Amino acid sequence: MAHILLSHHYPEEYNRCIKVNFRKKDYYFCARCLGYFSSFFLFFLASFFLNLSLVKIDWVLLYILPSFAVVDWMLANFHINNGTNLTRYITGLLLGITGSRLIFLFLNNPLNNKIYYTIIPYFLMIGLILLIKKLT
Repeated sequence: MAHILLSHHYPEEYNRCIKVNFRKKDYYFCARCLGYFSSFFLFFLASFFLNLSLVKIDWVLLYILPSFAVVDWMLANFHINNGTNLTRYITGLLLGITGSRLIFLFLNNPLNNKIYYTIIPYFLMIGLILLIKKLT
């Protein structure tokens, strides 16, 4: 049960995880999720406390940064390139910045169109990728 809380991967997918040995026991953390949550909390706190004005670069934060994670995930899903944990961690960092920016925008204005113009295309693209994978 503890492994589900730390990593959503099954033991045969532990190559996608970062292994930490603590008290003679191995714990596995999903590399992308570790990167995601690391940058999410740091960037989210910085957005509030440093009063970052990011409106001019929102298109980069919301559209460009998550595309690296989607491409890496897609390549691994279609067994084109398995990637590395460093790549997963870095794409997770980029994804965390996007996630924190979306939450920040939502908390400031839940009706902000940028939120939905970001989320909907990515969900549609991921759904299409999964459908193609299922059909092939």
